[in-house]
Amino acid sequence: MIVEEEVVKIYSGSDVKDEIEFVARDIRNKILQGKNFSDFGVAVYNLDSNLNKIKEIFEKYANGKSIIEIA
Repeated sequence: MIVEEEVVKIYSGSDVKDEIEFVARDIRNKILQGKNFSDFGVAVYNLDSNLNKIKEIFEKYANGKSIIEIA
């Protein structure tokens, strides 16, 4: 596999929900431009306490589809 473009974004929002919304919206926009969900990885601090928020927000941006895979 050849990686043509690799970009790391760091975003600091007003709260955790704002940060999750930013990431979900950014990924959705890139999917609409032709990228695949498998092109993305998200690193999360304190996953246990934020997992429900992450699932809820990502599913909203994926039109109700469950797209979260925990590795």
